[in-house]
Amino acid sequence: MDGLFMILDQIQKDQLMITWNNYIYGIFEEQNAIGKSIQANKRRRELLLQMPFEEGLKPNEIKNLNTFIVKLYFGLSERIFYSDLEFLVKIGLLEKEKNTYRAKLETLVQYMPGKIN
Repeated sequence: MDGLFMILDQIQKDQLMITWNNYIYGIFEEQNAIGKSIQANKRRRELLLQMPFEEGLKPNEIKNLNTFIVKLYFGLSERIFYSDLEFLVKIGLLEKEKNTYRAKLETLVQYMPGKIN
């Protein structure tokens, strides 16, 4: 029986990740439709999709999280990076706690059936 619960738990986590990605893409399609900068929205979307859910990261840790983010912000100012973080907080997709940020997945968890550990 424990094996079935483990499988169900993994399926729910996978569904949540797919739903999260679809949700993020949908949010940024709406942003593009109302005239927001397509280039900035693509950068913000990609940053958000790389963010962890479990633990908060300091801005310096986020910038060096992986080579994808390093390339994404290469040649851009610190102001743009911080502006992107604050924009994502403002629209409720990132959570800021003290000086750390994490993806705010809770908005979708409430719609999932069952419980994810």
